[in-house]
Amino acid sequence: MSRQECQKTQKPMRSLQKALFFIVPAVSWLFLAMPAHTQQAPVWQKICGNANKAETCRISQQLFISQKGKDGKQKAGGRILGLTVLYAGEKRAPHLSISLPLGVDLRPGAVLKVDKGKDIPVQYLRCTQAGCDASLKLDDTYLKALKAGNNLLVGFRPWGSGKTTVLKASLTGFSKVFKGLK
Repeated sequence: MSRQECQKTQKPMRSLQKALFFIVPAVSWLFLAMPAHTQQAPVWQKICGNANKAETCRISQQLFISQKGKDGKQKAGGRILGLTVLYAGEKRAPHLSISLPLGVDLRPGAVLKVDKGKDIPVQYLRCTQAGCDASLKLDDTYLKALKAGNNLLVGFRPWGSGKTTVLKASLTGFSKVFKGLK
């Protein structure tokens, strides 16, 4: 392929890359900014890979975005927050995994807070087609706060925004369901 032919094919690719650089965050921001309510499945659920082995279990809560349809009824949309607690690692320590939607600003990370407690910064680990993931090893102090708390606040900044979006996840039933993990 000649240099001129190569340049002709690269120019449309550069234009497409520039367009995607601006369109993807804008579309993601619209998804996050649209007027909606979060809809919760049953608050905390225990999920096991093998019902006979407690070490295969985790507890989870999912929040979904919902909007009123033309008929006035709430309709579920995509997941906006996923929380999972499981024991991991050689020493089987508890970890909290957080899944947020695509379109978040990765640079500042996310922030967690139980009720009116202190902010806990969390760095993102990766983003996939399903969203962006962060994880936090739960020490005894934070685990006690989760068990005694009413709400877990998860803050993140959408790409291109200076404002933090805060999602509220209920801690109702957390302590009871957490007892079944090993």
